[in-house]
Amino acid sequence: MLGSALGAADGAIVTHESHFKIALLQNIESNRIDSSAASIYDFVARNPKFKAVWQISPTARISESSGRTIETARQVLFDIVEQYATVVGRAPWSVWVDHSPNNVRHICDLLALCPDAKFIHLVRDGRAIAASVLPLDWGPNDILSAGKWWVEQVGHGCAAELRFPDRVIRVRYEDLVSDPETTLGRICEFVGLPFSQKMVGGNALAIPSYTKKQHLLVGSAPDPRRISAWRAKLSNREVELFEHHAGDMLKILGYDRISCPWEHPLTNLDKVLLGLRSAIRTLANRRKMRARTAKAIETRA
Repeated sequence: MLGSALGAADGAIVTHESHFKIALLQNIESNRIDSSAASIYDFVARNPKFKAVWQISPTARISESSGRTIETARQVLFDIVEQYATVVGRAPWSVWVDHSPNNVRHICDLLALCPDAKFIHLVRDGRAIAASVLPLDWGPNDILSAGKWWVEQVGHGCAAELRFPDRVIRVRYEDLVSDPETTLGRICEFVGLPFSQKMVGGNALAIPSYTKKQHLLVGSAPDPRRISAWRAKLSNREVELFEHHAGDMLKILGYDRISCPWEHPLTNLDKVLLGLRSAIRTLANRRKMRARTAKAIETRA
């Protein structure tokens, strides 16, 4: 939602998630990719998530290497973004909006790749995150794992805020949907984009079939009712179990816990049942994701 809104700003292009860039950086660091632009184009073009989500076949337009693989990688990535912007009619552009969720975990590597980058640490009530992610075929598969995963993700973001205060800004999801104009204005000032009213409910991101189910609300006007929608999705016991692990982080970030910490403690039976359900769902979700990826690649072909 935020990426789509920012992508509607003049001079901006919002792309689909680009998890492949982290894999690229890891391969560069381990010297599994040479410094040639051709190798980097090939690596990106062969990435299954890139093929499934971006739905373009990039042309290798940069032929000369800068001598440093990281510099060549930056040039190639921005050229691929340029090719995507041309396809979707958003060229020319000056700011690339990338909303990949794993960016928060790799800020140091991404700053090495893009020294001028700015990061938005988008924080949301962890119980709402759990209610949204548990039905999907990626991410945690039980409520306890969801709590641990959320605490870890938010922890990375908070650490990045402290380490790079001039590069990272914290934004609360609840502020974004309840007062989008003020919140987007603050973000635009930080990242250097001109704010305009068209960004509120902006529909600048064409959702691919690969993620259409989980992004049904992207492009819709911000809805404050989404703030507490998790209360109807999670059972009382799920809330208790989530708060068992993540309750302190909820309080630190200003979210009130609603269960008594010691009223219904976590039992061994809870652990066994959650472990079994998680194992079953993990296997099922792996099959779903493989099928979803294959279908998206086949449709593109």
